[in-house]
This record gives sequence, structure tokens and C-alpha cells, in this order.
Amino acid sequence: MKILSSLLVISACGFLGLEKARRLAARSRELRLLETALKALETEISYGVTPLPQALQRAGGLAEGMIKEFFSLTGHHLERDPGGGLYRAWERGLKFLKDNSSLTQGDLEILTPLGLVLGLSGVEDQVKHLVLAQRHLSHQARLAAEETAKKARMWYSLGFLLGLALILLLY
Repeated sequence: MKILSSLLVISACGFLGLEKARRLAARSRELRLLETALKALETEISYGVTPLPQALQRAGGLAEGMIKEFFSLTGHHLERDPGGGLYRAWERGLKFLKDNSSLTQGDLEILTPLGLVLGLSGVEDQVKHLVLAQRHLSHQARLAAEETAKKARMWYSLGFLLGLALILLLY
């Protein structure tokens, strides 16, 4: 019975370490997907005459996971309630990302100003803001990749070692 409970404690702690490492890697991936989707949105705005709800959904179509859901949800809210404006739809989308993605508050703060600009200013101004957001996200993605490279193995090992230390303390 002691062996079984020991294996269970080590496995549980190891799983927590694996989950932390996975979330680090997921953040880096989501930032790259977000950067790509914003580039697609920039293209839709600058070269297409696509209405903003459809442009958001097309841009999200190039992404996957939570980023795809963000653009789809934002476009859907804007289409369903055009009187509410993009800012309200954008804020709902950002709340969805905050609750469901691995992105940090700092990552989301890069996106917040876009809700005030998209669809309300001239094409050139919108493109400038999208390019600026892409640059900031690119920088965040580089930092996240470095952090993942440094800390993912540490969390992986730390989880199992913590489980082993608990077993030694308990027995």
C-alpha cells in the first residue's frame, strides 16, 4: 500500500510540473498564432473590402485553438450586435482569452488598444496599430520562447523531485 501511495504522490507532483511546462510552451505558441492572425487581419483591412466581422473570422480561420475562438467570438459578437461596437465585442474576446488561454495580462494589454481603433479610423491608422501590435507580440513571443527553453525542463524535473521529497518526508 505504501508503494502504491508513493507512486501516486510522485505521479501527481510530476503531472503538476508537466502541466506548468506545457503552459509555458502553449503561451509561446499562442503568441505566434496571434501574431499571424493579426497579420491576416491587416491584409484583410488594407487590401480587402471585407466587412470587419467577416475579416475577423477569416483572420481567425488561419489560427487554431483559443486564438481562432477569440477572433471567431469577436466577429460573431460584432455581427450579432453591430450597435454595441467593436470595442465591446473586442473586450468580450479578450475576456475569453484571459479565462481560457495561456496568455498573460501583459500579452492581453498589447491587444486592448486595437479595440478602440479597428473599424473606427482610416485604413492607414488601423494598419499602423496592427503592425505595432504585431511587433510587440513578436517580442513577447521571443521572450516566451526563451522562458520556455530555460524553465520547461526545470518544471518537469521539479515536479517529480517534489513528489520524491514528499515521499521521503512522509515515510
